[in-house]
Amino acid sequence: MRRSTLTAVLLALVSVVAAAPPGVASAQAASPGDEDDAWWRDLRVDAFIDGYYLADWNRPADPGANSDGIVHRAFDRNHGFGLAFAGLGARYATEDVGLTVDLRFGGAQAALIAAPVAEYVALKEAYASWRPTDALQLDVGQFDTLYGGESADSWRNPNYTRGALYFMQPFYHLGLRATWDLGCLVLRGMVVNGTNLAVTDDNQSPHLGLQAIVLPADDVEIAAGYYTGASSSGYGAAAAPGDDDQWEHFFDLVLRAAFFDRLRLALNGSLYVSAPDDDALFYGIALTAAVDVSSMVALALRGELLGDTAALVTQGQYERLGTLTATLDVRPLPQLVLRLDTRLEVSDTDLYADQDTQRTGALRSTYLSSTLGVVVTTDP
Repeated sequence: MRRSTLTAVLLALVSVVAAAPPGVASAQAASPGDEDDAWWRDLRVDAFIDGYYLADWNRPADPGANSDGIVHRAFDRNHGFGLAFAGLGARYATEDVGLTVDLRFGGAQAALIAAPVAEYVALKEAYASWRPTDALQLDVGQFDTLYGGESADSWRNPNYTRGALYFMQPFYHLGLRATWDLGCLVLRGMVVNGTNLAVTDDNQSPHLGLQAIVLPADDVEIAAGYYTGASSSGYGAAAAPGDDDQWEHFFDLVLRAAFFDRLRLALNGSLYVSAPDDDALFYGIALTAAVDVSSMVALALRGELLGDTAALVTQGQYERLGTLTATLDVRPLPQLVLRLDTRLEVSDTDLYADQDTQRTGALRSTYLSSTLGVVVTTDP
């Protein structure tokens, strides 16, 4: 399946929407004797466009110097205009079974999916679901990770740009996932090929993942997770391909709370230990506060601190990093999201280019940027 096939899939999904708008589908499903079309009631198709303008206040001669080559700034690619994502998704769900397909295109597609073959370059999620009981759901296929405090879809987060910690966590997995919903407690487990592997595993052993989500109150959520497997198929990529002996261990904690129907707080902490090297320890913590000023305006502030003792997860770029991001969120319509991020980064190494880098070859340890994001979505 090449680009032409992906295009055909898109056209097919769009034709579904055009052929059966929700109102018509419901009317058809309700017509006596017209049972063949009843499945339309359980189908939903959504689309979105996510574009931005980035101002790099370091002003390097190369517009992509402070994003293309830096491991944690892959979605906002460079100074100027950019199309982060064009997305299309279809979800079919009944009481017993379901299907989910999410496609992504645009400048950030390769950073999110990173598939080695053309058949998978646009496939963010594709999995089938079965509910043997009301409380248990089984998913098989490719699905988003269990871990982390932010989403790949910008408008679902308080800030437009994803944090540095987000890019140090898994994105997706291929395998089997189980969710057991007990109301105030949700348990999740998965057996998967590894981290961000859309095709095959790099060794004989699978990765194993667990997560417990506790809901002690209506506005409080606590999610604790553990993920382990051979590092040759993990996101640290410390071991040689095919090596099953060297294992990695990833711990993740997310705390969310809301106050007074206006203030939202989120804390995400991650710890990664790689067995091949006792010094290979990565940790990160992100704290986000968001407040609704009105029904259309919100403000958010995110602070992060990352440490990578062996510069393993950060691919040798730095051992310590701090970021601070302030965001203005304006939504004139539910389907239209306008975001303005101003972001400061400070690294323990000279990592960022400025206006003198091309002439002197020197880098600096600080980076300041502003990003205006515009999202139009059918799924606000």
